[in-house]
Parts: sequence; C-alpha cells; structure tokens
Amino acid sequence: MEFSLDEGRYDLLISNVSYERDNGQFECRVKAPGSGVDLHAQAVRLTVLMQPEPPKIVQGPKPTATEGKPFTLTCSSAGGSPDPQIQWYRVGGSQPLDAVLRPGSGREPSTATLTLNATRADDGAVFRCQVWNRALPGNTKLEAVVTLNVNYYPRVDVGPDNPIKVERDASARLQCNVDAKPRVTNVRWTRNNVFISNQMTHTLQRVTIHDAGLYVCSAENGLGQVGQAELKLDVLHPPQVTIRPIFSNTFLSLHQV
Repeated sequence: MEFSLDEGRYDLLISNVSYERDNGQFECRVKAPGSGVDLHAQAVRLTVLMQPEPPKIVQGPKPTATEGKPFTLTCSSAGGSPDPQIQWYRVGGSQPLDAVLRPGSGREPSTATLTLNATRADDGAVFRCQVWNRALPGNTKLEAVVTLNVNYYPRVDVGPDNPIKVERDASARLQCNVDAKPRVTNVRWTRNNVFISNQMTHTLQRVTIHDAGLYVCSAENGLGQVGQAELKLDVLHPPQVTIRPIFSNTFLSLHQV
C-alpha cells in the first residue's frame, strides 16, 4: 500500500498484474479504531484485459440446412477479459443479425447463436462471425466465416412453351426442368392422374386431337415436398366437316277442280 496519513490517502498498488489473481472486485473499508467496526466501505471492480481467442464456428466451415426448417449457427470464442462481444453478419450486409449471446463462465467460451429459417436464396450465402473486446489493439476484430449449404425442395418448370401448340400428326416434346437440391434424376409425367412417363423429356409421336389437354410433371427429392407444374398441349387441325342427313315428310296435296 501507498498511503499518506496527513492526506487520508491509502492507495493499493498492484504489481505484475495477473488475471487469475487480480481480476475481480476489491473493497476499501474504513474501520473505527479500537472496536474495528466498519464505518465506511466502497468496492471497485478491476478488469484485467485479456484478448479473446479467435472465433470458431461450431457447425464447421460448410454446414447444411434444409429449406423451411430452423437452423442454428453458433460462434464461440474462449477466454477474453472482459467477455468479448460476438456479432453475426451476412456477407454483403452491414447490419448485425439478431443472435443470442451467452457470456463465458470459467472455462466455458462465450457464444453467439444465430437462428435461420433457411431458404433457397441462402444456399451458398456466406456469414461472418466477428469478435471484439477492449484488449484488442485499435480497431482490430477477430473473424471467422462460414458458407451455408441449403437443401431445398424441387421447383418445376415445363416447356419449351406453355401451352405447346403442334399440328396433328406432328410430334410434341414435353420438357420438364427441375431445380432441386439434392437434384432429382427422374420425374413423373401424368395425365388425368394416369402415369405416362418418368423421363425429363416426354415425346409424343404423331399426335392426335385426343392427345390435347393438361399434362402434369412432378418431382420429389426426399425432403418431403413435391414440386409440380402443368403443361397444356393444343393440337392444331383443319376443320372437320360432318354431314348429318335431315329427314322430313313431304306432303303432296292434290286439289281437283
């Protein structure tokens, strides 16, 4: 201690500061002479600055989420005094994302958990975890990045046109294009709920007017949701003329003068 009785000053000088020994609360007490009764007490908290460790993404560098289902990304950083601030950003955005921060305790690291409702647009998106506390020099921030892989339901597109217009006796090519992850290797073509093909391209040879109508292409990739689209086929043909006989009774009336 460094003190001056005349000035009433009692200073505590801490040399060779260490986190384990000195980080925490100190209290100065004024006691009555003789009895030792506390007359006054005041506490002060001493924070020993320590840099946090570089952040780690708990789920790994390229985790996989499923469209429409909640998915969490957790960033952790061990050590650091005071407890580090941890923020999540989507690369390309400047505003931090809402995340649940849990300060570290003892040997437990500090964590920030981001919950996402992943969509197809999030596939390949890059997220950045940023860690900072006062022990880091200047504007230094520690970072870790993660690229999100999203499995999404099939999106079905049919063509090449919709409706397809072909002349009678010509061939019609019905094309089914599917965007899905994981990708699909075959599809299901139906007409009036009757299965007709499992090929991406279904070709009708020498179409007749009876082939006209709605065709449905559906696809499923194991995620529990089927994607489908309708394709209308119009068959062009010249007018068909049908002659129907009309029978009538002819009455002949003779009038004799």
